[in-house]
Amino acid sequence: MAAAPEGPPGYLGQTSSLLYDANPATPEKPYYFWVTACNEYGCSNFSTYNAGYREMPTPEGVIASDGTYTSKIRANWNPISGATYYKVYRATSPGSQAYLADSSDAYYDDTNTIPGRTYYYYIQAYNSYGSGLQSAYDSGWREMAVPTGFSASD
Repeated sequence: MAAAPEGPPGYLGQTSSLLYDANPATPEKPYYFWVTACNEYGCSNFSTYNAGYREMPTPEGVIASDGTYTSKIRANWNPISGATYYKVYRATSPGSQAYLADSSDAYYDDTNTIPGRTYYYYIQAYNSYGSGLQSAYDSGWREMAVPTGFSASD
């Protein structure tokens, strides 16, 4: 466990149950909690602290384009609140993914692909405190460009 932060704890709220949801919380950031017991006559001293954190959500809604473009495959996903960037992974068969690139947006344009070949894309959200789990994949492919600038003899 990390050392407790300096300074006195701040007041978050009260509850009459043994549970308290501290929302909103930045994903993967450690938070430190102290508790006091109170009744109509006053409150106890602070308890010892305990640390906790909220997990980074797994990206959902991953969609890779299927022949929409001749120059790229675009992978899109739903943005995650608290994520500052995403790692994009690519595979030529499901389950064999390798790191491809970082994206600060909720999409990535993969221009290093072979027309007609299927690729599988996985996404993982990150911030300065850590990361969540890798998404389920979606497959995509790019269209072959139509030849231009040719002529036939008469």
